[in-house]
Amino acid sequence: MKQIVTLMASAVIFSTTLVAHADTSTGYSPDFAIENRTYIPGDAATSYSDLFTIDNHTLGGGDSSTGFSGIFSICNTCGDTRARPPAAIARSPYTDNPHQLRGQFHAHSVPDKLWAGPVLNDNDFANKYRNLGYDFLALTNHWPDAIVTRPISPVSLNPVWDGWVPCSVELTYGTNGVRDGHLISIDMKQGTTTTDIEYPRTGESPRDVAYNMTTRIQRVHNQGGMAFIAHPDANGIMLRYFPTGHDYSITTDELVQICRNSKPEGISIYQVMSPNAEAKWDRVLQTCGFPVWGCSEDDWHPDAYYAPLLGSTWIGVPGNPGTPWSSIRSEVTKGNFYAYWVSKGSRWTESYDPPTMHVTVDNSGTYPVISAQINDLNGHNATFHFKTKEGYFGGSTYTCNGNEHYVRVQADVDLGWGRTLYIRSQPIWIDPIDQTGAASSSGFGNPDLALRWRYGDRHLCAPVSVHG
Repeated sequence: MKQIVTLMASAVIFSTTLVAHADTSTGYSPDFAIENRTYIPGDAATSYSDLFTIDNHTLGGGDSSTGFSGIFSICNTCGDTRARPPAAIARSPYTDNPHQLRGQFHAHSVPDKLWAGPVLNDNDFANKYRNLGYDFLALTNHWPDAIVTRPISPVSLNPVWDGWVPCSVELTYGTNGVRDGHLISIDMKQGTTTTDIEYPRTGESPRDVAYNMTTRIQRVHNQGGMAFIAHPDANGIMLRYFPTGHDYSITTDELVQICRNSKPEGISIYQVMSPNAEAKWDRVLQTCGFPVWGCSEDDWHPDAYYAPLLGSTWIGVPGNPGTPWSSIRSEVTKGNFYAYWVSKGSRWTESYDPPTMHVTVDNSGTYPVISAQINDLNGHNATFHFKTKEGYFGGSTYTCNGNEHYVRVQADVDLGWGRTLYIRSQPIWIDPIDQTGAASSSGFGNPDLALRWRYGDRHLCAPVSVHG
């Protein structure tokens, strides 16, 4: 009662044995049923799903080609272990590249207070970061602003810098003493105008703030841009230094609503005046149920108060020197980057490149194993923690249990003299799979991934973009 057929999945072909669902001769559990699907007699059954085909076999009651009743399961007697589904699959956004490119998405060429410093020209501004070893940079002056003449126009640098991010701006519509969030808008279409992206305030209630920010993000996306919510925790700290200034904070509930409705590329998880944003990020991830990338930001201005912020944060994108911004953007959109920052009041001043974190995922076992390492420590010590909804777990390796929803990797590097380099990975999504290979009923499962795994496709770490 056994018939060898060929299953094809994502160009991976392997042989297995079909047995009747009720056949106990193999000792194989019905848990490994493909889908317990009955095929109608006469159906060529050349297409089981989008993921694989059955090679010219008609499966149905009384079909002589198989002798089965149409309900069937995979048997592992051929020794192909790829037919054994795992209990969970980890989706990582990361590619394996030993080198990372350093970049900054939030910096200004205009002082925060006009009397506090000079307005820098494009070259002087770019060189502030280029001289610190940054590979890409966005100029994000506030707009509209009478003193900013070209907030969205690309610039010509001398020498030319392939890492220059064009057409970027920090959007804000608040007035003194009124709560309103800021949005970093990156790489919009050339020629974008205020009419294209500006949206008038409707109020400062939670509903109004969420609606205003959602509308801005949608308009930035319509202009081909990337949107990052800036310093969502900048509240009392900002008002302490600027008593007549803005309240830039966004509540956790507002962040959840904004991310659900507009799917920004990410949110800031650290800025020196927004130190608790990382906790809000976790709440967004736990509540929304899909990846939202986290970045760190300088928010540097060329005046004395902001001087320590220059070069205090960066994002690291796996890539090689000389990579143009267009290629970097593609990786950032997919979450293929890490967030770095130096402890408050410090910046990276060493003569060598900063350490880099690298996260890998092994999906070959029953449960995924996530590992992290730090390159170029130069004698410094690093500690790791894996952040899940259940808490923090130490060590450089973490074995998932399938209930995490997501895992973040955190590394703290002791630089000495009371200085610490903080490194954060993007969320690695965990998809639990029940014993039949179906998606978990929790809503975090992924049936396509379950079937792909079952039929031999082990390349499951490719990032899944949530931004279209």
